[in-house]
Amino acid sequence: MKKLISVVLAVLFFTTVLSPSVFASDDTLTYYVGDDISVTIDKSANTLTVSGTGALPDYSSAASAPWYLSQYAVTIIINDGITAIGSRCFANNKYTTSVIIADSVEYIGVSAFSKNSSLKSVSFPSSLKTVDEYAFYSTKLTSVTLPDGVEYIGPSAFESCSSLSTISVPDSLKYLDAGAFLSTAYYKALPSGINLLEGFTLRCKGTVTETVTVPDGAKVISANTLVDSSNVKKIVIPDSVEKVLSFAFYNDSSLKYIEIPDSVTEIGDFAFGYKSNSSYYTPEQIKDFTVYGHGGTAAEKYADDGGFAFECFCEENGYTYYPDCLAGGEATVCCIYCGKVLRTENIEPKEAHSFGDAVTVAPGCETEGETYTECELCGYKEILGTVPASGHTVNYSAPLFVEPSCTEKGMIGYFCSVCGKSCGEVIYIAAKGHIPSEFKTSVEATCTEGGTEVSVCKLCGEVLEEKPTSPLGHKPNEDFEVLIKSDIYAEKQGFRVRKCERCGVVVEYGYFMAGDVNGNGKITTADLAAMKRVFADNPAPGSIYESCDVNGDGRVNSHDLVALKRYLVS
Repeated sequence: MKKLISVVLAVLFFTTVLSPSVFASDDTLTYYVGDDISVTIDKSANTLTVSGTGALPDYSSAASAPWYLSQYAVTIIINDGITAIGSRCFANNKYTTSVIIADSVEYIGVSAFSKNSSLKSVSFPSSLKTVDEYAFYSTKLTSVTLPDGVEYIGPSAFESCSSLSTISVPDSLKYLDAGAFLSTAYYKALPSGINLLEGFTLRCKGTVTETVTVPDGAKVISANTLVDSSNVKKIVIPDSVEKVLSFAFYNDSSLKYIEIPDSVTEIGDFAFGYKSNSSYYTPEQIKDFTVYGHGGTAAEKYADDGGFAFECFCEENGYTYYPDCLAGGEATVCCIYCGKVLRTENIEPKEAHSFGDAVTVAPGCETEGETYTECELCGYKEILGTVPASGHTVNYSAPLFVEPSCTEKGMIGYFCSVCGKSCGEVIYIAAKGHIPSEFKTSVEATCTEGGTEVSVCKLCGEVLEEKPTSPLGHKPNEDFEVLIKSDIYAEKQGFRVRKCERCGVVVEYGYFMAGDVNGNGKITTADLAAMKRVFADNPAPGSIYESCDVNGDGRVNSHDLVALKRYLVS
């Protein structure tokens, strides 16, 4: 017995240690990841193959992955059906040289292949959307061509890939961290300052001067484009920029203001005007920071949302208010963006208006037409002539039909073929009225509680009438149930109950004595006759069937008749 217990414990131990490994041979080792994914290492082919459906999980560290540092994972193959490669799944493996990823994969997670010091080749899937932070950090990749559809490249995604000299990103890209390609051969070959990659800015390179200029042609200022600078005092943003991403100019403590062109329509959180607090990504506002731009633009919204001072680059465009030419008076000029009054001047009365060319407005179905001329200075309008409204043209070939309901009228109406408005005669159709159904049970009655019956409309289903139903009352079972058996020799009474067959509640109960078949409280030869009548299925009134079980075996038969006779003669 001790040997058997030892064997069982050993099996349990090795099953636990090897989990999730469920299959091994001389040449292969297979791990199951959840219910739907397997990872197989083929030692003879030096390949690690992932098969199944769904997402590979995230691991808290590279060493947590069961296949960590496998010398046979020279080539990693992700088969079709896998949708995501979790964080740190294949990190820190110095043996991996190539990765082949099927087109079903959309996401490559944090540090998924980071520090794979021999990795030179990756086939990126056409379905890929996200390359998360540090995904390929410090690998030996020489060229990266990301497919159309990629939208996100995270911080340090390809940083420290020292041999990476060729980079291509698609037009679908929406987010790029400016430090995604730091310390690569590509980045090292760039000139000082801010450089562009397909319209996205890369991390500012070299010594930062007091004025930093974003190159013309930039469409998006990436996250972390210029960070941690204590020198920069001015940033020049060209009109080509459409978006400024979150943390674009974070922790640049000497930067006290920024000018935002109207072309910028979106500004991310903490893009500028913030420095780090005790935690690097715990932003604290830079005191007295001012945002300059035009009123009503993304610049003003960013300032309002963050509580920053905002100054509008006010521009005037003619007079906002000009008095009547003939009367003269005060004219006001305001900013066309924020409405601020820029100046006022007094206008002397003129002898006549400065009318422009005559304008003709054609009549409509309900509005009259007119010919007028307008003063180009004060806007005074002089009517030269009018034309009556043309009236509606009813389109009888395309009526509107609204079907009547049980309670609402229907209609047939027409529209104008010119302006589309309702016009012409409207014909109303009488409501159908409800058609009641027979009453049906909506709430079932119980033994003690009444129910409900309803009549509904056959057309629309509306409840028309509701009435209560009476409780059903208890329906006793045909037979009693013996809870306590009777013992004739010990003169012990039995106890029986009769339950409701619907709800199970006890509706009748009583005591009985084995042998007292006629229920008169005595056991005599009369009970023999009563028992025989019970056997003949013709019991006399007052007979108790359960009293016939004289021998106490739970059955009523001739053996009980013999037992009763023995009791009477004893």
